[in-house]
Amino acid sequence: MKRPALWMCSLALVVTGPALGGTSWAAPSPVTAEAGVVGTVTTYADPTAGFPDAIAEGPDGAMWFTDALGNSIGRLTEYGALTTYTDPSMGEPIAIAAGPDGAMWFTNLANNVIGRIAMDGTVTSFTDPEVRSPVSITAGPDGAMWFTDDYGIGRITTDGVVTSYSDPRFTNGPTDIAVGPGGTLWFTFYGNGTGDSIGSITTAGVISLYTDSSIRGPTGITEGPDGAMWFSNRGNGLNYPSSIGRITTDGVVTTYQGPGINGPESIAVGPDGALWFTNDLVNSIGRMTVDGVSTSFATPDAARPGGIAEGVDGAMWFTLPQTSLLARITAVADPSAPTLSSPGGATFPVGQRSTLTVSAAGSPAPSLIEAGTLPAGVTFVDNGDGTATLAGTPATGAGGTYPIIITADNGVLPNAAQDVVLDVPESVAITSSGQTVFAQGQAGSFTVTALGYPAPTFSETGTLPSGIPLTSGGVLSGTTLAAGTYPIVITASNGSLPYAIQSFTLTVTTQLQISTGTLPDATPGQAYGPVQLQATGALPGATLQWKKAGSLPRGLKVGATGSLSGVPSPKLGIGVTLPVPIQVTETVVTYQGHHRHKTTTTVSKILSVTTS
Repeated sequence: MKRPALWMCSLALVVTGPALGGTSWAAPSPVTAEAGVVGTVTTYADPTAGFPDAIAEGPDGAMWFTDALGNSIGRLTEYGALTTYTDPSMGEPIAIAAGPDGAMWFTNLANNVIGRIAMDGTVTSFTDPEVRSPVSITAGPDGAMWFTDDYGIGRITTDGVVTSYSDPRFTNGPTDIAVGPGGTLWFTFYGNGTGDSIGSITTAGVISLYTDSSIRGPTGITEGPDGAMWFSNRGNGLNYPSSIGRITTDGVVTTYQGPGINGPESIAVGPDGALWFTNDLVNSIGRMTVDGVSTSFATPDAARPGGIAEGVDGAMWFTLPQTSLLARITAVADPSAPTLSSPGGATFPVGQRSTLTVSAAGSPAPSLIEAGTLPAGVTFVDNGDGTATLAGTPATGAGGTYPIIITADNGVLPNAAQDVVLDVPESVAITSSGQTVFAQGQAGSFTVTALGYPAPTFSETGTLPSGIPLTSGGVLSGTTLAAGTYPIVITASNGSLPYAIQSFTLTVTTQLQISTGTLPDATPGQAYGPVQLQATGALPGATLQWKKAGSLPRGLKVGATGSLSGVPSPKLGIGVTLPVPIQVTETVVTYQGHHRHKTTTTVSKILSVTTS
C-alpha cells in the first residue's frame, strides 16, 4: 500500500570552483579484436592507475566515470582520449549521471557531498545535513537529480535545494535508482537478505515497496524496453542463486537465471533492445533479451567489471576497477550485406506437414522475401529476426516441383538471393473411369489418368485382347477383332506408397448383328421356306456360319449358310407363335509372319414364327 513518505527540506551549502585536475592523456592503443562483431571488447588503460567504477554517457558524447580511490572524475572519448579531473571536494565518488543542465552529477560516498562537473571540468559541490553517504544518482523527470543515501531517497535541484524522503520500512539506505514508466522513480533496497525489495517513489514523494521471495540482493535497476523495470539480483548463496529480475509497474516479479549469471551488479539497456549487465563474481558481461535469453562475454584478463552504460557510439561501455581499465563491448554488429546459407531444396510430401527454416546473416538482421508459386497449403513467413519459415501441408493434387527465389534485404547492398526448390511428392490416385468400350475391328484409345508426383507408371494384371496393350504411360489403345469383356487390374506407382490399384473392364463390342426381323408364317404339314437369314456388320474377309441357338419348332432347321427351312409338324397347331433361336458365328483368319490367328465372334437372336 502506498503511503506518504517522511521528508525534510533545506538549502545546501554550495562550493564552486575549477577542478584542480584536468589532466589529459594521449589516447592509448586500444586492445581490439574483430571490430564490429557483437561481444568484441576494446580496453583503455587509465594512466592514473585508479579504480574506475560507475560510468555514464555525457551530453558531450564522451563517457564519464568515477574513480573512488583516485578521488577523481574521468572522461573518455570514443576514440580513447582520456582526461581526469580532481577537486578537494571529491571524497570517493562512486556514481555519476548526466543532469538536465548539461553537466554531470556524481555522489561522494565518503564526505556526504553531491557533486556537479561541467563539460569544461568546473566542479561544484553541494552539502546538506540530509545528504548522508550518497550512493546512486539519476536525472529525474522533474528537472532535478534524485539520489539514494543512508537516509532514504534524496532530491536535489540544479541550484542545490535538497529534499529528503524516507520510510519506516527502510532498515538501511536504498542502493540504485532509475526513472521508470510514467515518470516514477524506482530503486533497489538491499537488506542483506532480510527485507530485500524493489521500491518506487513518485515525484510527490509517495513511496511503495514490493517484496517477493525471488528478490535477493537487488543492486542495479533500469527501465527496460518493454515498459517494465529490470534489476540485477545478486542472490544469497545456493538457496537463492543470482538472477536478472523484471518487475512490472504493478509489482509482478519475474526472475531469470542462466549460464554465466553470477553476482550481477550494474545493469543498463543496450542499443539492441537487450539488457546488459556486469557479473561481479564470474568476471563477465552479460546480455539478456526481454524474453529471458542470456549470453555471457568474458572480460579481459578475467577482471571483475564495475559499472556499465550505453555510449553514443552504439556500444556498451564498462569499467574494470581492479585492473584500472575502461572497456567497450560491441552491442550491435557493424552493418554488413546479407548472406543466405540455407538448403537449396526440401521435400514436402502431400498430406504431411513439413517445415524448412531459411536463415540469413548480416547486420542489421535481414528481411526475407519469397518470390514464386508455393504449393497449395504451404506458406512463407518472415520471422523478423533474419530467419523465415516455409511450412504447411501440401494439398491433394499439389504434387510437383516448385522453384522459388528467396531474397534477403537489410538495406546494405548487395542483397542476397538463393534459388530453392520444393519437391512435393504425391502418392498416386487413379482418377479416370474404371471402364471403357472399344468397337471390334476399329481403332480405340483410352488414357488412364492419375494424380501423383513424380508421374506414375502403369501396369496391368489380367488378359487383354490381342492388339490392345496398356503402355507404361497409361494409354490403352489399338485394334482388335476379339469382341468380348475383359476384366483387368491396373496398378499405378511412382515410388511413393501406397500404390494405386483399380479394377478395370474393357468391353469390345462387335458390329455383327442378325438383321432379320420377322419370319413368314408357317403352315403345319407343309414345306417352309427356305427363308434366307440376314446378318450385317461382318468384318471384311470374314466367313459366317449359322446354326440354331436353342430348340427350333419341330420340323424346322437352320443351314450353315443361314437357310431356315423344313416341314413344320402338324402337331404344332394353328395360331401359335413359336420362338426361333438362331446364332451366327463370324470367323476371321489373319497372319503375322508365319503365324496364323483365328478370331471368332458369335451373336444370337430369338426370332418368332406363327402357325397359320
